[in-house]
Amino acid sequence: MHMGRYVVGLATAAARHGATIFEKAAVTAHRKGNGRHSLATARGTVTADHVLVATGAYTPSVFGYFRRRIVSVGSFIIATRPLT
Repeated sequence: MHMGRYVVGLATAAARHGATIFEKAAVTAHRKGNGRHSLATARGTVTADHVLVATGAYTPSVFGYFRRRIVSVGSFIIATRPLT
C-alpha cells in the first residue's frame, strides 16, 4: 500500500463529505464537553462535533487515550513482482 496515496484518498473522501482539514496545526490541548471537542493549536482553536486523529506511532501526549492504545510495529519487508 502506498501510504501517501492512501492518505490523499482519505482526505479527498473526507472533504467530499463536508470535513474541514487543518494541516500543519499540531494540537497542543484537547478538551471535550457537551459532546463537542475543543482543540487548541498554535494557530487558534477549533471546535467540532467529531474529530479524526491522524497520527503515527509518536502520538503527542495530548491524546494520551490513543497513545496508550497504539503499538508501533516495524516492518522490513520488500515485495516485488515475481523475478522469474
